[in-house]
Amino acid sequence: MVEDSVGRWRSLGVRAGDRVLLCLPTSWDFIEAWLGLICLGAHPAAIANAAGGLGASSNFADRLGKYCAVIGAERIVIGDRMAQDLRDQHAEGVGRMVLTPDEVSSQEIGDRTLVESKWDDLAFLQFTSGSTGMPRAVKIEHGMAIHNSYAINEGIGRRFGAPVTEVAE
Repeated sequence: MVEDSVGRWRSLGVRAGDRVLLCLPTSWDFIEAWLGLICLGAHPAAIANAAGGLGASSNFADRLGKYCAVIGAERIVIGDRMAQDLRDQHAEGVGRMVLTPDEVSSQEIGDRTLVESKWDDLAFLQFTSGSTGMPRAVKIEHGMAIHNSYAINEGIGRRFGAPVTEVAE
């Protein structure tokens, strides 16, 4: 329930306007964190999961620090194994910013009030590919995200609001 997620983020001290970096696989944990942050009025940004292997934690910690600096994030949500590595090896840096999905979901549920947003309010941040340097964060407004959903719906030939089984011919 998205209201519970909002309440958990508030219990963690996250407020409207805060920026949180999500580094999770496509999963229910990701969706719950993403939607909870948006409905709180915070601004999530997502990056790909880290590849494992020797030395990966150190290199990835540097990348995480750069991504956090770009968006001004003070929290990172990441999987258990990488979270522990970051805490153990980078306690003074990104390790202090790390939360796991289980740590978020185990929080006491605080104020569950959803933030009302306007079309031109910032919804989330989306990183560019970074093919020519460090990825930049593009500001995506609520209206832009909603318009994109409508466009995708139209592009696949499905009438908006129609049951999933009904596809335009």
